[in-house]
Amino acid sequence: MPWYITKEIVADAIVAIIADGTQDISNKEETTIIVRYLEQSHNPDEPPKAVERLFKVFTLHTTSGTDFKAALWGLSMTTKFHLKI
Repeated sequence: MPWYITKEIVADAIVAIIADGTQDISNKEETTIIVRYLEQSHNPDEPPKAVERLFKVFTLHTTSGTDFKAALWGLSMTTKFHLKI
């Protein structure tokens, strides 16, 4: 569940969303969402470090951009991870 990831990301952080998909044997699109962000150190002398987290794996029945956007929008609403799409 990605709820703990959203708690790690501060409200004003810039997040990169990495999406990748591949068709499985039943011709469904298995899609993976990874988020990349900077994690601030508690020590002000240390620079922030880049972090990548597996956010979600889900199945799309088509590969259309409209269906992908709808899936991302639904993911945004269920995790309270608000995306500007």
